[in-house]
Amino acid sequence: MTTMLILSLLLAAAYVAAVIIKDRALPDSISALVYALPKGRCRWLWSLWLALVTLLMAPALTAAMAAQWWMSLLVDATIICLAMTAALPLLPGYHNRLHNALGIASGVLSQVCVAVVCPWWLLLWLLYALLLLVMAFPDVRWCNKIVTALDGKGILVAEIICSITAYGTLLTHG
Repeated sequence: MTTMLILSLLLAAAYVAAVIIKDRALPDSISALVYALPKGRCRWLWSLWLALVTLLMAPALTAAMAAQWWMSLLVDATIICLAMTAALPLLPGYHNRLHNALGIASGVLSQVCVAVVCPWWLLLWLLYALLLLVMAFPDVRWCNKIVTALDGKGILVAEIICSITAYGTLLTHG
């Protein structure tokens, strides 16, 4: 189970890193990684990637939350939302409300799972709050560099924090 979780983490990080290296820029979100693939038929690979990342993480998440029936429902909802997000990639020119809603729901539900299993990992959200504070002072020289680098990347930063807290919780869970 730990091997599957580590494979999930490596698969997730490898694709994100590959896109950042290829594009020499941060994507707007994890979902926007689909645009790194050529237009047309290849974009289904993004769905396959996210589904595989989810599938490999699911056993560890399920095991960590199997204590009570409501925890199992919470895990199932998290996994289903993430899998459905994979099934509905962003499509240019379309309303992507369902994709966005499922992505947000999977992020929120994952953090509820983190709060149940190991709430200490939620302290990582203080980094996000610090970034918001820094962004409030764009006229300060060192703040301006951060603001410029992260302009329009707030969703990506939130998704990365969700991922780190979830993987960290599952890796450190006893």
